[in-house]
Amino acid sequence: MVHSELKKFIVQNMQRDPIVYHFYNIEAVLGELPSGHANDEIRAKALAFTKAYHAFYALNKLETSTGHREDFSEEYVMRLKALEESLDAFVDEVDDSPILMGLKLPLQAVSSFVLGTVLGLVGAVIGGLQGFLRGIWELKNPFSVGYECLLAGGIVSAIAGKRLPEHFFHDGQRARLIASVDRLEYIHNGLKTYVHGNGDFHAQVKKRQAESGAKTDIPGIVYSNEELRAHVKETLMKECYPNMNTEEAFQRFLGQHHAMQVCSLKAKFGMKHLGGVIGHHSFIRVAVEEKDLLPIAYGMPHKNPEKFVDQAEEIRVVSGEQLFEIFVTHERLKSIQTFDRGYLIGQYKAAEYDCRSYVNQVLDSAGLPRTKVKRFVDELDNPIGAKCFKPMLINTTFFCQNICAKDTPDLNISLFRREEYKQLEASEEERLGRALEREEQFDLKLKYTGFDHDTRQRAIQEYVASQNIFPQETCPLM
Repeated sequence: MVHSELKKFIVQNMQRDPIVYHFYNIEAVLGELPSGHANDEIRAKALAFTKAYHAFYALNKLETSTGHREDFSEEYVMRLKALEESLDAFVDEVDDSPILMGLKLPLQAVSSFVLGTVLGLVGAVIGGLQGFLRGIWELKNPFSVGYECLLAGGIVSAIAGKRLPEHFFHDGQRARLIASVDRLEYIHNGLKTYVHGNGDFHAQVKKRQAESGAKTDIPGIVYSNEELRAHVKETLMKECYPNMNTEEAFQRFLGQHHAMQVCSLKAKFGMKHLGGVIGHHSFIRVAVEEKDLLPIAYGMPHKNPEKFVDQAEEIRVVSGEQLFEIFVTHERLKSIQTFDRGYLIGQYKAAEYDCRSYVNQVLDSAGLPRTKVKRFVDELDNPIGAKCFKPMLINTTFFCQNICAKDTPDLNISLFRREEYKQLEASEEERLGRALEREEQFDLKLKYTGFDHDTRQRAIQEYVASQNIFPQETCPLM
């Protein structure tokens, strides 16, 4: 009963929340737990924490005029304290007893380090040897290919080795709950300043904290919720409509429907020979009228709009309001995910919290279905990636996102191969009797992967017709 109440609360109150993704994950795992007093206590603590979270972030919607700012800071501290007390209670309920944890944690840490190191070294040797031989077979520099495969083999094997002891020391469902709560704690610590970013306000908050004995410090000042939305609106409108003033452009943007598409490319992590070996990098490509925007993606930002992709869902048509919420969430999360070395080591979790889960988090924040674009695609991947790296990453994690995406509709996903595109490009050049120019290559890649201007417009028009929306609300043909 408590579990169904939690799901109902999330659906009714938090569908467009920036981190609702993690609450959906918690709810999905709680749904797997068998009935019983202990698990019912976990569910009750999860519901209390969820309600406290919602109450705290509801402060974004309160009136914060100058005359009420001091009272607001008192309310801030009170709700923040309630949130973190409920979070601690939830974590304590999920964790094993303190005595048992005192025995488990050192053993797990030592075994994870030893097994991760041993398997990392073995994987590095095997990967390096395989890469060297592959380089010779493919008439490439064997030392360059071998070096990159050595790194990939060592890192993936070390991750798998580090994870394996978790299966001996933790119950699967509880481990997944702890993983989701860890993400919530991390993101909460980065997001809480979005309630209000004013320096005077935070001075009042710190004063109230000192008076109340609250333990949480306030991190660096960042955009408030209102400031963030204004910042996104201004930068996005300048990019989409450079010749219009911001307000006029924003009204035009909100009154239209736009095309977006969840896609992937072979991940390389800056190493050119690893394509098809270490999985696929997921992202969302977006277009506003004829303008292709930079993809919405986890990690280092893309330098240019992606023209070629190897996996692509059918085009999703979204309202201007939904697309704006997606960009707001993306900007909000970018500020706390700096993607430096410390973040990669401490927060990036391959096949758990990575580029695909980030895409799903952004989709959740706009109330859109999650993607089923895959991390590994046997039809496109190198045999080493499909037969070795895929099972090593997928089978050593407790966290299964397929559980959390079970309600996602089966959107059609197409696969694209560069070899086929090259043949198409060659036939087009033969037809024209000349080499394609750069922009013509871009247009051909978009057409081949189903995201060119005409295809986008057809998708928008079909959606509008199916929803009985007035034509003037759609993106005009230009």
